[in-house]
Amino acid sequence: MTGDKRTFQLPGIGRIKSVDAALVLLLIALAAAYSVYGLRQYDVVSADGAGYASSGKAFFKTGDPRCFGTLFPPLYPFLVGLFNLALDNLETSARMVSVFFNALTLIPLYGLALDLWGRRAALCASILFITLPFLHGMSGIDITEPTYTFFALAAAWAFRRCLAARGKGTAFAAGALLGIAYLARPEGFIVAAAFAGILLLLLFLPPRKGWMGQALLLAVFWCGFLVPAAPYMNYLHNVTGAWQLSGKTGLNSSIIREYRGETPPDQHMRLNEQGQEVGGGNSTLLDLMKESPDIFWGNIRDNLHALPRELAGTFPWFLFVLSCIGYLWLPRYEPEDGGERAAPARQGLMDRLLLASVCSPLALYVVYFVQPRGFYAYVPVFLMATGGGLARIDSWVRRITPLETGIVLPIVAVLGLWYVYSGIPAPKPPYHYTQDGARYDDKQVGLRLRSIIPPGATIITRSGRIGFYSQRAYLMPPQGSLAEIIAFADKNHADYLIATIQLLSMRPQLEILYQPLFGTGGNAPPLPGIEAVYIGQEPGGLPYIVYRFVRQ
Repeated sequence: MTGDKRTFQLPGIGRIKSVDAALVLLLIALAAAYSVYGLRQYDVVSADGAGYASSGKAFFKTGDPRCFGTLFPPLYPFLVGLFNLALDNLETSARMVSVFFNALTLIPLYGLALDLWGRRAALCASILFITLPFLHGMSGIDITEPTYTFFALAAAWAFRRCLAARGKGTAFAAGALLGIAYLARPEGFIVAAAFAGILLLLLFLPPRKGWMGQALLLAVFWCGFLVPAAPYMNYLHNVTGAWQLSGKTGLNSSIIREYRGETPPDQHMRLNEQGQEVGGGNSTLLDLMKESPDIFWGNIRDNLHALPRELAGTFPWFLFVLSCIGYLWLPRYEPEDGGERAAPARQGLMDRLLLASVCSPLALYVVYFVQPRGFYAYVPVFLMATGGGLARIDSWVRRITPLETGIVLPIVAVLGLWYVYSGIPAPKPPYHYTQDGARYDDKQVGLRLRSIIPPGATIITRSGRIGFYSQRAYLMPPQGSLAEIIAFADKNHADYLIATIQLLSMRPQLEILYQPLFGTGGNAPPLPGIEAVYIGQEPGGLPYIVYRFVRQ
């Protein structure tokens, strides 16, 4: 501590005032409490969340890293499995991991906004981060975005300190944090490449003295990234036979073809001659551009039209205007007197490039798919700039009025309270599958299967949610005929097939399975190798049939 102006030293970050540390702790507590309160809005695990949670539980049960597979990075599933050791509830664990990292994201968010625009901007950004409906709605969702966002913003905070002090420790820390972010989402590598581009740029900007030290910073940064990331990259190479950032690259290219109507659904789930799924293969976006240019460019065109519309649905337009003001105006504040001090032109350029680099993975949405949930990682950056815009407006007001305390912080507090009030959930109407595309119905079916299917049995279902809630081992059905599915079940020792309307929509060739529902008089001739043991329909849901595989 030093005098009246109490501060403490945070390694790699610098001096932190006690008042800022206290404010951050208070904000974290508020964010966590509000997120826990919001958990009541989640009725059912997401399709991806079911896979994450199941693989995390399997890892801690077997200790085999192959449980994580290659379709998604291992960090979030690992954390879900870790939380489950204490909570003994997979769904709650998956949500609490997101609650935890959503609240922790306030540390780098507040710190970056404080460095760039001052305390008033940091407080405004933090209040909006806690209360903005889009972010609050995702603060406890069972997906990877909150975990990734914390590490990506923490890396950005450390990287800015690296640029300011040319510190090798902060360069390594920034790289390592992005390496951990990469273990949550592949976008971590894209941000790392963008940060490396900033370091390369500094090699060519005047003055060019000390270029050896700058090159060393770049090397240290990449060493930091590879320490956590290299083992997973090597694992992907060993399993897939190719060096790639994600095992989902080929699958995404295949899904684009399906989404654009070039191929039928689930072609990556066809079986080869050895009875194994063909998967997405090693197809890349470049292959898609060469083989199907109309599909590739048409997908980009449609995504460019959809991106602004979807982004506007998650981030109000008036906040976007304020964020533009903040981004264009990057001063620094003297914490002691609140006075404005313009940043040097070079530092302002680096700060703008830094913020843009964190958002650089948005380019992926142009070539793949526009998913609003993916904006979660970038809205906090917009909010920091929004806080900067509000601080700028405050400085204008103080110049033309006798006010010295500012007006924007009370306005943001009122806006935050309005967001909280408007987010109070209304009573839910009776459930009907049209409300959510039958997602909750999948949960109902899965829970029902617990009383129908004996423990230890393995089921085949097209819905990961059904498998998750049934608490039975489950497999996805291959894209093939009924005979191929029966052979697949024999090979993998599966015992039951769950025939839902979703399966019919994805496997129309299996229409014969639904004769007990739609056949004349509800009767149907027996099918070889399979028999119906249960026909049901949960409240507000769709009918389904449980089949048992018959073996001699």
